[in-house]
Amino acid sequence: MRSREYRKKELMATMFQSFLKERIARLEREVRLAGPRANGCGSEGSLIPVPDRPFGINFKPACESHDKNYARLSRTREVADQVFLLDLLAICRRTFLNEKFNVAERASYIGCVHLAITYYHAVRLFGKDAYDKAQVQARENNWK
Repeated sequence: MRSREYRKKELMATMFQSFLKERIARLEREVRLAGPRANGCGSEGSLIPVPDRPFGINFKPACESHDKNYARLSRTREVADQVFLLDLLAICRRTFLNEKFNVAERASYIGCVHLAITYYHAVRLFGKDAYDKAQVQARENNWK
């Protein structure tokens, strides 16, 4: 016959296991409902850091949108990358093309466009693994 203290500990362990299972299930449900996670520019765990704000130009919103597009089952990699380029170019336009458009701003705009194209080529050349991982996550979590 087991002691009363032993049964009490066993009951506590069972209750704790039940609590953990419920908590894990709730967290998994929250992840599925929250949708894909964005981490800014560059892929998670990359050996080479990619700046979110190269030369002070805030590319982070385009990078985060790109991360989320990679994790959409309805988006091909090519379309996600093309949307990324359009988003980057829109940031260049908003940042440098305004009513005070002058020679210095024109040079900055052209530099920004070249930088946007460089970021685009980088995801075309090196983004396949990130896309594949995001698609696996999307299937596991049923993200549309």
